Amino acid sequence: MEERFTRWAVFGLAVVIILAGVGMINKPEQTRPLSYEKGVYGGQPDTALDENTLNTLKHRTDRYRNLGL
Repeated sequence: MEERFTRWAVFGLAVVIILAGVGMINKPEQTRPLSYEKGVYGGQPDTALDENTLNTLKHRTDRYRNLGL
């Protein structure tokens, strides 16, 4: 009797986990835009990088440029 209950408990837990996973997969798909305008970017605008970040990126790419990669 106890073994039967354990099987049903494991089966029920597996069903709950699967249903929760399927429910979470669908959420991002519901928030995407449904209509698009040709040539218009509908995403969030980019923010400008500060001077320190720009210098860091320039130095990082200089290493590759000097190596000829």
